[in-house]
Amino acid sequence: MNSSRSLRFVPLVLFALAFAIRLVGIGWGLPTSERFYSYHPDERQMLGAIVNVLRDGLNPHFFNYPSFFIYLAALTHFVAGGFFPPAGDSAWAISHDILLHTRLVSAFLGALTVPVVFVLGREIGGWKIGVLAALLLCFAPAHVQHSHFATVDVAATFWIALSLWLATRAVNSQRSEPQNGRPIARFLLLSALCAGLGAATKYNAVFVLAAPLGALFAIEYSMRARLASGIVATAIAGFLVGCPFSVLSFREFWGDGKNVGVAYELLVHPNQGSGDIFTDTGNGWLYHATFNLPFALTAPVAVAALGGIWLVSSGVIKARKNGIGNFRVLIPILAFVLCYFFALGFSQVRFLRYTLPLLPALTVFAALFVRAGVAALRSDNMVWKVAVAVSFLLISVIGTSNVLWPLTQPDPRDQAKIWMDSQNDATPISVGLADKENPLWFYTPPFWPQDAPPGSPFGWDKVQKTPRYDLLALGIDASALARTLGRTRPRYFVWSEFQWRERAMSSHR
Repeated sequence: MNSSRSLRFVPLVLFALAFAIRLVGIGWGLPTSERFYSYHPDERQMLGAIVNVLRDGLNPHFFNYPSFFIYLAALTHFVAGGFFPPAGDSAWAISHDILLHTRLVSAFLGALTVPVVFVLGREIGGWKIGVLAALLLCFAPAHVQHSHFATVDVAATFWIALSLWLATRAVNSQRSEPQNGRPIARFLLLSALCAGLGAATKYNAVFVLAAPLGALFAIEYSMRARLASGIVATAIAGFLVGCPFSVLSFREFWGDGKNVGVAYELLVHPNQGSGDIFTDTGNGWLYHATFNLPFALTAPVAVAALGGIWLVSSGVIKARKNGIGNFRVLIPILAFVLCYFFALGFSQVRFLRYTLPLLPALTVFAALFVRAGVAALRSDNMVWKVAVAVSFLLISVIGTSNVLWPLTQPDPRDQAKIWMDSQNDATPISVGLADKENPLWFYTPPFWPQDAPPGSPFGWDKVQKTPRYDLLALGIDASALARTLGRTRPRYFVWSEFQWRERAMSSHR
């Protein structure tokens, strides 16, 4: 089983399994004839940028996210359009096709990350560590969930994982060919290129540059300073390839510093927060460690990952029989985890998806922890040792099934609309809405084909009355209901969890 021939099909099998899982429910929340928008709020911005690339050229005219994933999505849609007939020529059908093709890119790169983690784990601790780490990522609930969305996080995680593997491979090249610097330089420059492409997918992926730089200082190399500058230059080149208009249209790229452009995303948004979300959530590092990561990986796997980091850092894991031969080979992924997590804790915006870049490294640490636990068992019975590893996988499978189930069921927003349509009330049906500023958005049932988010041209005055509904933007205010004396009081009141959850949680913190 240790031979390369017997392992050559393992990456393909891992990819096929991961891709199949990520295709389940891939059509959740896509545009329909009743609503021209996706139920995922971030996909609306991605859709606009892709349309700009397809219609006006390479400039997406949107730089809150970098451009590389947008280019991949636009290319995929262009190619897929030649093989598969479009769903139609109406606004919703075109949006549906573009977002579906973009989600397929995300699912593909998410699945491709799994065999990359296999080779990363194999570089560090052998094929058993590689298989276990890959399977833990394959079934990591947050990674599976976000692989279904037309967003940049999973794609950025792929480039981060690839950069980590190449940096680790460079360290092992020092061991296999200590007198030959060419493989070392090649792997480190390729790692830097992936870091640049990752940053061109999502800006904060730039922290993975700590991996090739850390690897450089983990090996003995006479031209270290020269290669360090080459690593930085290669990463910049990779970023410019993936996001060329950061230079060609710098003013647009930089933005206004208010809500558009890289200046807002890097300098304003992390300090400003995101409305009511994450208010009173305390220390950022503690929040990610105790709230986000236990969901992203499941709590037992997250604890195992932290345990693996502790075992490695304290020197407990240092012999080959415990899963690792040389501590230096861990320096690239340790450097990245520490740099990325350190920066992550300062931000007031603490979405779960921000922890996704950590998962490739954390699953390797979790596998090392499990391997150490198995080695510590005094029993020679292999059944017990296999049971330890399988139990972690089973927990991850349960977590994944929990996030996949809602994606395969009718959405509650659609269910609410269908139920109200079925009532024998006089038309128009009066409905109270819980948000005065943005009455209709992704969190409301599809009363109107377009949503009306901040800055939308579809103003409230244009959608307040529909043939079927009389919509009242009352807010969460009982007194506002009492003041509706001159008109029919709302027959129904729509209040989404998106609108009350953060306020309720904040009041209990």
